[in-house]
Amino acid sequence: MNMKKLIISKDGQWIVLSGFAVSIALIILTVFLNQAVMVGQQASQPVLEFPKQEIRELMAETRQEVVSAAIKANISSSNFTEVKRNMTPILDNYTRQVSQLFLSHGQFVNISLYNNQSTNTSTHVWVNVTFTDGTTYYRSAPEIVEVIK
Repeated sequence: MNMKKLIISKDGQWIVLSGFAVSIALIILTVFLNQAVMVGQQASQPVLEFPKQEIRELMAETRQEVVSAAIKANISSSNFTEVKRNMTPILDNYTRQVSQLFLSHGQFVNISLYNNQSTNTSTHVWVNVTFTDGTTYYRSAPEIVEVIK
């Protein structure tokens, strides 16, 4: 008879139903909080992964190599074709070595001479530098390197 009274009573069903509703609400709240933390972390991730220092080092090394190549090539002419003919083998060797070094880290680098018709001085060499690592693409507007005679 006690069992029959328990089955007829609705009080226990409300307690179970409210406990179930509270547990579902806690699960949903936990998922939302977890997503908020993940979104904040993912939003700041590209800033942390930007290879700023690698690009700076690449540009500094390229400037030094261009100055060295200019000295080795003994640039004394303002004619771009002569400058390019003398410096290209030296810079091609440098580009090949740097490319292999960066490729071992999953990054692509290309360095090339740029023909600027507006300057006829032999004290400046213009260089294009391209860098990409799959997420970041960087291409310098022609980099002006001052070559001291």
